[in-house]
Amino acid sequence: MEREVEEEARERPRPFRSSFDVVGGDIAIVKVRDVERAREIASSILASNSHVSAVFHDAGISGTERRRRLSFLAGSYHTLTEHRENGIRLFVDVEKVYFSPRLATERMRVCNRVADGERVLDMFAGIGPFSITIARYRRCSVTAVDINSDAIGS
Repeated sequence: MEREVEEEARERPRPFRSSFDVVGGDIAIVKVRDVERAREIASSILASNSHVSAVFHDAGISGTERRRRLSFLAGSYHTLTEHRENGIRLFVDVEKVYFSPRLATERMRVCNRVADGERVLDMFAGIGPFSITIARYRRCSVTAVDINSDAIGS
């Protein structure tokens, strides 16, 4: 009996203490300093999240276009995904644009503060999650601007 428990424990993914973001349901992004630890976490994420198919390490955001410095860790390599939140769909290429799924509640909170008929200017819009959410739920004029041409073309 003891031996069975030991073997079962070895087969289960090692628990990890690290947060990670899932964009589009199939891309996980891990942000830890130690890349080797990130590889271990990536294996655990793939083993415990059947919907995640690619895991990347985030070494920070750089440049005027605010791109993540990503390195591929595990799974099948792809960077483009469809992210759904607040009744909208966003197409995100995690290598080309910065996007945080953690702000979904904040985006809806801001949308709820906009009155019909207002004019909204979303500077530094990225792929436009604030703008698109507002345009979806309010009758107003929305202008979104970003320096990153990959974000605008998304």
